[in-house]
Amino acid sequence: MPKYRILVVEDEAIVARDICKRLEELGYQVAATADNGESALAQAREQKPDLVLMDIVIKGKHDGIYVANIIKNEMGIPLIYLTAYADDATVERAKVAEPFGYIIKPFNDRDLNVTIQMALYRNRMEKKLADREERYRDLFENTSDIIMLLDEKGCFKYVNQRWHHALGYGPEEIGSLNIFDVLDQGCLDKCRLSFARVLSGQEVLVEAVFRTKNGKAIMVKGNCNSSQAPGKPTWVRGIFRDVTEKKRSQQLQEAMYQIANETALSSNLNDLYRSLHNILGRLLDTTNFYIAIYDNNTERLSFPYFVDEYDPAPQSRPMGSGITEYLIRSKKPLLATPEVYQKLMDSGQVRMVGKAPLDWLGVPLLVSDRYSGALVVQTYDQGIRFGEREKEILTFISEQVAFAIHRKQSEEELRGREEQYRTLVDQLPAVTFRLALDRENSTTFISRQTEQILGFTSREWMDDPKLWIKQVHSDDRTKCSEGLKKVATGNGPVQQEYRMHTKDGKLIWAYEHLEQIKDGEGNSLFIQGVMLDITDRKQAEEALRMSEERYRTLVEQISDVIFLLDPSGIVQYISPAVERMTQFTVKEITGQPFSRFIHPDDLPDLTKVFQNRLQGPGDPYECRLIDKNGGVVFVRSASRPLSEGGGDPLGLIGSLTDITQAKQMAGQLQQAQKMEAIGQLAGGIAHDFNNLLAGIIGQAEMLQIKLINQPSLAALAEKILTTGEHAASLTKQLLTFARKGNYQQVPVNLHRIVAEVAGILGNTVNKNINVRQALSANPCTVLGDPAVLENAILNLCLNARDAMAEGGNLTITTQVAELDESYVKNHSYKIPVGRYIKISVSDTGQGMSREIQSHIFEPFFTTKEQGKGTGLGLASVYGCVKAHNGSIEVYSEEGHGSTFNIYLPLAELGPEKNGEAAKQPAQKGTGNILLVDDEQTIRDITSQMLGDQGYTVIMLANGQEAVNYYREHFREIDLVILDMIMPLMNGHDAFLKMKEINPGIKALLSSGYSMEEEAQDLMKSGVRDFLQKPYRLAELTQKINQALATEV
Repeated sequence: MPKYRILVVEDEAIVARDICKRLEELGYQVAATADNGESALAQAREQKPDLVLMDIVIKGKHDGIYVANIIKNEMGIPLIYLTAYADDATVERAKVAEPFGYIIKPFNDRDLNVTIQMALYRNRMEKKLADREERYRDLFENTSDIIMLLDEKGCFKYVNQRWHHALGYGPEEIGSLNIFDVLDQGCLDKCRLSFARVLSGQEVLVEAVFRTKNGKAIMVKGNCNSSQAPGKPTWVRGIFRDVTEKKRSQQLQEAMYQIANETALSSNLNDLYRSLHNILGRLLDTTNFYIAIYDNNTERLSFPYFVDEYDPAPQSRPMGSGITEYLIRSKKPLLATPEVYQKLMDSGQVRMVGKAPLDWLGVPLLVSDRYSGALVVQTYDQGIRFGEREKEILTFISEQVAFAIHRKQSEEELRGREEQYRTLVDQLPAVTFRLALDRENSTTFISRQTEQILGFTSREWMDDPKLWIKQVHSDDRTKCSEGLKKVATGNGPVQQEYRMHTKDGKLIWAYEHLEQIKDGEGNSLFIQGVMLDITDRKQAEEALRMSEERYRTLVEQISDVIFLLDPSGIVQYISPAVERMTQFTVKEITGQPFSRFIHPDDLPDLTKVFQNRLQGPGDPYECRLIDKNGGVVFVRSASRPLSEGGGDPLGLIGSLTDITQAKQMAGQLQQAQKMEAIGQLAGGIAHDFNNLLAGIIGQAEMLQIKLINQPSLAALAEKILTTGEHAASLTKQLLTFARKGNYQQVPVNLHRIVAEVAGILGNTVNKNINVRQALSANPCTVLGDPAVLENAILNLCLNARDAMAEGGNLTITTQVAELDESYVKNHSYKIPVGRYIKISVSDTGQGMSREIQSHIFEPFFTTKEQGKGTGLGLASVYGCVKAHNGSIEVYSEEGHGSTFNIYLPLAELGPEKNGEAAKQPAQKGTGNILLVDDEQTIRDITSQMLGDQGYTVIMLANGQEAVNYYREHFREIDLVILDMIMPLMNGHDAFLKMKEINPGIKALLSSGYSMEEEAQDLMKSGVRDFLQKPYRLAELTQKINQALATEV
């Protein structure tokens, strides 16, 4: 048996050693031990044990259940809980980590071993099951077949990746779809009958047409069956194969039929050439198409049919060094890309005649001994390129085209020369035949190709009038018989496709053209027919259709916009994704200059970029578009020129990627970081300033006490105190902005706050300013400091007043706002999703520029005249809102006023508190006080103040000195006053060490900051109260006496 490695997590050392000893005696290896959550996680990650024994209650920030969850989710290690607690609540919490067992302390060795063995066995079995399931899932997901699982109503319960890829629906859409939702209307009834047969227990072969999410038709073929068991739901399984590709060849075969048909029907060569052009245009781009014929007798090259965007039809000429002559001489198909064309010119084999094409594709036409020629298509457009597929198509039909031309050229000769006609027919890749206009339409002539294509000799066909209809596929016989009857009765010609069995049983696709032939007087003579084997063409047409559909789907479905511009900047093509990006339709943009949609500020630079890109590719660039609604869309564009054979550029092709959200998020992050940095600076200034004020106010207050009998001098001291307190209010605003202020957390009715602000405004604003209220929020209660919130709203209203020197409307509104994920994600200050009260303060004043808006919340920034503003009003509003876990936004346009929107989290309605403490005079007292502060002035003045009130003060300059002193004298110390921020050791660490010395310590904290999170933690740990610098003697003595009077 393998020696399994076990991690023991137990915070009782004796118990841990006992467990380890038992495990080793039972044959297990102890991988490691841990007595807290952090150590357990570290050991699990490092040792990777086979199993974890986890005590539910352990030391540290997290209990064993929390740590077990991380081990289970991150590392997948099985675990067993060790616990002395077996109550239901603990067990329910523990289940979340899916333990492999529980052991209740105390336990014996047998219980321990059995539980461990069962857990290890279960873990092994679960891993084997997971591996097996993964193999089956991999097979299911990666097969090329389309697989689906349906319930008895036809609803999709599961499909594989091939299904998603073929039909275009995402996993999240499956639950709302039914099999009949994705079937083409034309096969619904047949498929409903097949579905009913499957539900009855039959296995059914199904042929159907699916419709993809974007409407494309997919032809499928496959089997369906069902699983049925008593008491269990019925499931329908379907496995299908996509057979759409097989239909691709139809277009190619159809062209062959049509060429054969037009060969028979065209009255002259010009009509045939036009027909050939139209037929080929259904297979590939024939915008530029021509046929060239070389006459061996005259040794001249002519162009009987020539269509081109740029060049006129050439005149007849002797064979020269043009690329058409090169093709005819080589007697091989040629795809001349720009590189191939240039190579031929460089070698002197070809010279350029007319405008240079981008791609030139030609195949030789072997019309007859006398005539040869070329069938040519060419393109000047970078968006239309030819490849091997087009070369194969043109090569495939070239014989048929050559035959058609030859037939027309030789038609007069063939009329009088039946034997020559038959000889020529035998060379064609088709079966040519004649049928009599008798009752059985018996065969009077059939070409020898019948033996090669169908396996029957000409004699067999003529001896058995019914042989043809017997070889036609049974499903196609009616159609074929009706077509023949139609021609025989003079209602033709008829072209038809059908399936036919060859002599050896092979099934082929045939194209047939039937036409009744008459003499010069209109008398019916016979039925002329041509039959082609189009099996390969059917397959090629299906392949072609699938390929075209894939490329079209790719361009139309990608999120980036693909565009094509001509050299003058006119949009020639743009993909449908532009409608999502700009709301303009493709039709509205196509044919327009691109500059119409560019932001005016970006247009000069972008015009230069456009000209540079026409000369060659370059790095991606960014610019702004204007959407249909006038909004701005930031995009990144990459583009390159379209050129042909090194000539002038034909235009520019490129893509656009929407980066608007990324731009917005980057700007918001930069603003938030800037405000955070300014806040830290402001908080540090306020802290240092408060320390200075503490000394000034303390000494002024002592001076006032000493001069109580000299009123004129005492009044001067009072003025110093008043000035100091005003300075303290200034630092309070800085702390508010820095979010280091000390706030109450009480329920506040914001409508009452707004009413009080409106009352103040009634006495302070000019009569030409109309103050309006629209308070619709219900509920309207938040948790916060009423005085601070009132000051913030009043600050906004006073700013609005100052912005309307000529009068206007000042409006205060409230409403409840539900902020969802999309809103808070794009908000400048991150706040949680939830319900908020929105307070808006709007004015109709002069408004602000974007530059001013970017700085308005910064401390000391003001647009007012010198002496009329401190620049702290909006900074303190910003700090207040952030301290209340809210957000503030400003919307303003120059000349159209401004609106400030504050979002504060809604709270449950509760009683309000004003938080104002009644002022009391300084109190006398006795006791030994240890005063610890790194500022000499504060130590001196505080010591003197307390000494005058009856206290004995011991002064020290840092936390380390204080701890050392307290260790020796703590029995003599009644109270410790600790500054929070000091060198060597701060107030926080000093208090904790003093509490270790004396758990009953009585202490006050003091700081130039207001009470922060660290100070609040110490209050919970036993600190009696907090002193905000600068403090007055009355406040100091009151808190000292309260602390001394409090029992431990």
